[in-house]
Amino acid sequence: MERYQPRTVVEPPGPAARGRSGRVRLRRTRDRGRIHRFTGNDCTGDFNKGGIAACIAWAGDLVQLQAGNTDIQHAIPTAGRRVSGDNLLVPRNTRHQRNAERLIDYDHQPKAAARLAAAISYAGPVAGLRDELAKADKEPAGDSLVIPSEAMTSKAHAFRSLTTAEDEAFEAAFSELTGA
Repeated sequence: MERYQPRTVVEPPGPAARGRSGRVRLRRTRDRGRIHRFTGNDCTGDFNKGGIAACIAWAGDLVQLQAGNTDIQHAIPTAGRRVSGDNLLVPRNTRHQRNAERLIDYDHQPKAAARLAAAISYAGPVAGLRDELAKADKEPAGDSLVIPSEAMTSKAHAFRSLTTAEDEAFEAAFSELTGA
């Protein structure tokens, strides 16, 4: 199978008109048969078979995929990357709020955070995490996908939240485009 060498052109985010323009280009590309399919978290099989030339993926997923396939590479577009993160929330009026808070406090201690990051290839915003991973001789300490380097961080952009109307419009347009 001939390997496709993608050329990546990424434009910085813009207003809704640019979003429409992007969807038009994606639709044309899909209709010409250049896009095999749109995937979600079920993309790992296609990755390992060489069936994906480019994607937007979670860094921790890439770390795990790279462990089994050294051909999988990570690149940051010239325009930069999106800042993303998970939230740890305790529902209001939860029955065991204090226990949940203790768990959160524990998980944000460097030693506990290092054990977690080493196990799942994701790191939280814990001061001293890189040093703790290095002390334990854990590979993620030097992996910029787990703990972003200064160069990666300098290219990170936080995008504004969408309004409910924008979110619904983009969801509907993407669902139509992907067949979801």
